[in-house]
Amino acid sequence: MSARGAAALLALACAASACGSTAAPAQPALRHAVTFDADLRSARVLVAIEGGTPRALRVARPRAIEGAVALPSGAALVTDGAGLAALPPGTDAVRYTVRLAALAATRDAEFPAAGLLVDPETLLVRAADGPARRIRARLSAAGGAHVVAPWAAGGGEHDVPPSVFDARGMIAVTPTPPLRVEAGGAVFDVAVLGPRAASDADLVRWLSAAAAAALPLGGDARPRHVQALVLPVRGASEPVLFGETFYGGGPALRVLLGGAARGDELPGEWVAVHELSHLALPRVRQADAWFAEGLATYYQEVLRCRAGVFDEAELWSRLRAGFARGAPGAGRDTLRRDSELMGARHGYLRVYWSGAALALAWDVRLRSEHGRSLDDALRAAARRFPPGAPPSDVAEILAALDAWLGAPFFAPSAGAALDARAFPDVAATLRDLGADGALPRDDAPLAAVRRAIAAPPRGSR
Repeated sequence: MSARGAAALLALACAASACGSTAAPAQPALRHAVTFDADLRSARVLVAIEGGTPRALRVARPRAIEGAVALPSGAALVTDGAGLAALPPGTDAVRYTVRLAALAATRDAEFPAAGLLVDPETLLVRAADGPARRIRARLSAAGGAHVVAPWAAGGGEHDVPPSVFDARGMIAVTPTPPLRVEAGGAVFDVAVLGPRAASDADLVRWLSAAAAAALPLGGDARPRHVQALVLPVRGASEPVLFGETFYGGGPALRVLLGGAARGDELPGEWVAVHELSHLALPRVRQADAWFAEGLATYYQEVLRCRAGVFDEAELWSRLRAGFARGAPGAGRDTLRRDSELMGARHGYLRVYWSGAALALAWDVRLRSEHGRSLDDALRAAARRFPPGAPPSDVAEILAALDAWLGAPFFAPSAGAALDARAFPDVAATLRDLGADGALPRDDAPLAAVRRAIAAPPRGSR
């Protein structure tokens, strides 16, 4: 960036912070202008510093930084193990280049079939000392590319949430404009990073249906803006191969889409519903996957039935099949231990479907004994533990739910399931629901509960 460009940014920063005004000053900021080069191999960053010159600036990946200069002095800056060290007195801006290719080895940057994904933490700096400073960023790309950030829709300068430094997230740079989806009470900015058979309209219909099914689960605490990253995969045998959620900088969904998937294969598939339900539920530690993944696994089936993707008989068939896949993985260790070591042991089916079995048991007992539902409980939990907040202790969530219910229910039942080596016993529950055979039985004692689970809720407490 030229000296004239640097001066222009500093002037904009001064204007935005009302320099010389007698009004109460706003919290000082580090104001970033990030420009991605046309070849997507580097990004040029200029940071206007408010609140005085800090001793140093922290950088997530110092080895990817080159050409760092202090302004207005023009002094070269040294990068150490923590970032940019020894800023000269009077420094009111710094300029540096981030080598994006150098970030690929740590998966901080990815180069899909079209465009770029990069963790925003690797582009931004924080002050090592001095007053607390907001982080603001304006993102652009050379060559007409489009930038999609997790923290806000549209261009311009935005405040960057602190979560960008605490959780994984991705900025997308794409050759095509992002798609806009409004569904489930949220606005989605959708970056598509590669060629695919499905049309833009197909993708909008697919994500709209998934969001409408999943996000209301969080009630008023559901996210209002979601970044969606769609990565087409050539030669894939499934319409959607994989999904995950990010929280760094804002809620985000990432899915691997079969490059040859047709538009009519996408609506009603389970991956997007599963992942979006995570964004409507409280976050927990990775060791407590039984809770997060169990709920998402249970609801990926229930919510699709409620949305009319399949009928009630198919819902219970899918749940029974899932429990049958999860049960063989049980027996060696407790569910608690298997959940803590799920990644190392690859015990995904045991953990996911054990959690789903517990979710079913909760839902049935809440409806049959307390006149409430698991939907009600999760909306109450989301109000207390917002989905976008840092991960919460699952024990605290369960205690809060017991207080909401006014009885010891969630914590004791979860404790018993976590200390057991056996897969949760679902046979009696399915039999009482009349959901133990190919066709639901309306003469079962809990047939009304079974129908209520499958029906779209009319309201919630």
